[in-house]
Amino acid sequence: MDLMHVAGLISPDERKFLRDVSARVEQEFEEPVIVNLGVLLGASCYCCRAGSPSAKLFGVDLNGWERLEDTPEMREILKMTLIQGDTRKVYDQFSTPTHFMFVDACHNYNYVRPDIINWVLPNIVVGGYVAFHDAYYEKDQAFYTSCLGVQTAVNELMTDDWEELEKVDTIRWFRRLR
Repeated sequence: MDLMHVAGLISPDERKFLRDVSARVEQEFEEPVIVNLGVLLGASCYCCRAGSPSAKLFGVDLNGWERLEDTPEMREILKMTLIQGDTRKVYDQFSTPTHFMFVDACHNYNYVRPDIINWVLPNIVVGGYVAFHDAYYEKDQAFYTSCLGVQTAVNELMTDDWEELEKVDTIRWFRRLR
């Protein structure tokens, strides 16, 4: 699978990261479950599927399939269950032990904080992973202020039960310890 051919707002290194973490999950867990909050154009889902062909993949997005490269071929590649709606409102439709979650929906604090409380904390299994897109920028970078909500929510809620791993571009990611 060519990770770079699907449109999306994630860097080449972030695409490889998503593929590699998904592959790790594929090796570490039986019947892996991967969730992508904020599907947008589909690149992140595609990268997760490239790393974990057997995972049960879920996507959550306001727009459903509308903005994805929605072709029969892409749907066959992704083999994804898509939950359409605002992540703050549809979380009660999902209660599956999850091995990896990529959080990349709205970047406003009032969205990210509920995403962590309603999606990440109750669903990620011990030993599982969560990654937050646009959770890290230096103060002199262009997107710094637009992503402060992500940084603030992550700093508040990803506490002692989580081990932070090495950043990849704008992604901060964690492994659940307990």
